[in-house]
Amino acid sequence: MPPFFVFKAPGMETISDHIGWQSFPLLEAQQRNVLGASEKNYLGDNRYAEYDRSWSREYKALRGLAETFDLPADTVVKSYEIDHALRTEQQRILADASTPWDQKLQMISKIRQETDSAMKNVLGEQAFKLYQPPPTPMLQVAH
Repeated sequence: MPPFFVFKAPGMETISDHIGWQSFPLLEAQQRNVLGASEKNYLGDNRYAEYDRSWSREYKALRGLAETFDLPADTVVKSYEIDHALRTEQQRILADASTPWDQKLQMISKIRQETDSAMKNVLGEQAFKLYQPPPTPMLQVAH
């Protein structure tokens, strides 16, 4: 049973009549990929990157930080790219099954230090104090 009620007229069909509720996340992901490709073609690389960033919680948080400290607009983009690179690299490291656990911890620790240094340079000392780096849940679990 779905978590909400769908009211429909007799004889009216909905998509859930034909597929299971479990299929919705897959359909949503496929739809995002198709829409993303068409949007990218329409907007071009630079405008699409700007559009894509605008949906990111991390970008919004960094934009708020920049507004609070009256930082230039390009600072938001630079800091987002640094933050995004850290998130991407952390995911890559965690997904690598061939790397031993201890080495993963060392690698993530190193890139986090490098990221902190870069973010401090971009944001400045005061704004950096409020910067929230992406969490790494696996660092909190003892292995």
